[in-house]
Amino acid sequence: MRVPSYSFHKGTGQAFVKLAGKFVYLGLYGTEESQRKYEQVIGEYLSNGRQGSVEVHEKSDLTVGQLFACYLEHCRDYYQRDGEPTQEYDSHVYLRNKVERIAGLPINQVTPATIDGLRQKWIKDGNSRKYINKSVGRIVRMYKWGVAKELVGVQVWQRLAAISGLKPGRTKATEPEPIKPADAATFEKACEFMPDEISDMMQIQRLTGARPGEMFIMRPGDIDRSADVWLYKPRSHKTQHHGKSRLIWVGPKAQRLLLPYLLRPAAELCFCRPSGKAWNRGSYRNAIHAACKLAEVDTINPNQLRHSAGTEIRQKFGLDGAQVLLGHSHADTTAIYAEVDNSKGAMIAREIG
Repeated sequence: MRVPSYSFHKGTGQAFVKLAGKFVYLGLYGTEESQRKYEQVIGEYLSNGRQGSVEVHEKSDLTVGQLFACYLEHCRDYYQRDGEPTQEYDSHVYLRNKVERIAGLPINQVTPATIDGLRQKWIKDGNSRKYINKSVGRIVRMYKWGVAKELVGVQVWQRLAAISGLKPGRTKATEPEPIKPADAATFEKACEFMPDEISDMMQIQRLTGARPGEMFIMRPGDIDRSADVWLYKPRSHKTQHHGKSRLIWVGPKAQRLLLPYLLRPAAELCFCRPSGKAWNRGSYRNAIHAACKLAEVDTINPNQLRHSAGTEIRQKFGLDGAQVLLGHSHADTTAIYAEVDNSKGAMIAREIG
């Protein structure tokens, strides 16, 4: 029977050997130390009758930077929707740069004190409490993933998982500024300097409360036009992985804006950039910012339009009406409550949008 080979892991530069379906990392590929460790591991494995794996993970030479490189490969596949990376993936890429100061540290030497040192640096740099807590959570999840892949000692992850998040009022970290609705006059002025498609997308978003990403993936075939209020069911959405559904009601004002974009095959995107590519967060935001600059008005961000819709709806129809239109219902909502919500959602859209 063939002896498992000494192999190279492209993402980390580590040498590894695969035993009984599990990866054992040996240190930097091509070094004498990794070769010696390979011979030691293979010797133990063969003497054990090729049963199980060899526990050398606590002595791994894998660094934080190398672990992050491996984890990003996983994130690129995991945090994607319709073939495009999500904002969560982008956040992990950005975080990789934020942990550069510990990138060379062996993964099993990272302690809660190490993470607290990072937090203090981030606080000093002016990062918000919520951002810091989310970043620490991502690091802990990376270590949990590393345990599952047998890259990290389980006790290391357990130590990091015990870290408490920063509490409001009990830390020097700042609180993030709330996202405010887009000013109506600013919005109207900016629209005058936008390409028609961008202007229409923004107005539809403001009338329906749709998320930017839900606009990017809209197709004619996703919209039920059988009633006076149309119903858009995005094929993917932010809370889909929680088992929630998403319904977006399209009233008469939004229908008039949307209708020209429905005169295409059912499976084609309603909105595309001049290049023919789909809009994404960056291109949509940049187009809006460019128009705001030309109009000489304050910058508008795409999510402000959703907040504008939520504010207007709440003022006219109360908090529960805003929850319905913005898709904030809970997964365990009863069937009867959902029917009431659906009726109310159509009624609101009929009047305002």
